[in-house]
Amino acid sequence: MHFKTFFCAALFTVMLSVHAAAGEHTAQMVGFSVESGDSSAIRLTSQKVITESFSFKLPKGWDGQCVLVPYEDGCDVFDRAAYEQDGSGLLFTIACYENIESEELKEYTILGFCDDKTYVLESYYEDLYEDAENSASLNCEEAARLIKKSFVSYIKEEATE
Repeated sequence: MHFKTFFCAALFTVMLSVHAAAGEHTAQMVGFSVESGDSSAIRLTSQKVITESFSFKLPKGWDGQCVLVPYEDGCDVFDRAAYEQDGSGLLFTIACYENIESEELKEYTILGFCDDKTYVLESYYEDLYEDAENSASLNCEEAARLIKKSFVSYIKEEATE
């Protein structure tokens, strides 16, 4: 009898923990094809962002606070309020450089490598928050660390006909 009670309690605990853990892992799939002159902004509504070439995470609580503006080999991440007001608010750029020596990228944070591509993070939040309180800048520093830690690039497979 005690075994059945223990087993049921353990099973119930596992079910609750799996359900709770699953609720914390939300991702936003961001699919885009960029044409020259196109600057459509995508509101980021999830902590994890997945594109066709790479993925990264933003801090909890940033849901809906940023917009992503894609371009051919990367993206810009803006503060949503500033971007919607006047197009300003650039926080980060994730850029991709092909066939480049690491010596040329000393001023950037290298996120990763994929084939002959190097992905880098360029931070601009100091410009945005130079007059604001330090907590906003510290939040962006935390975000930069999280982007670097969570960044994953993908190898695109060519379509065969």
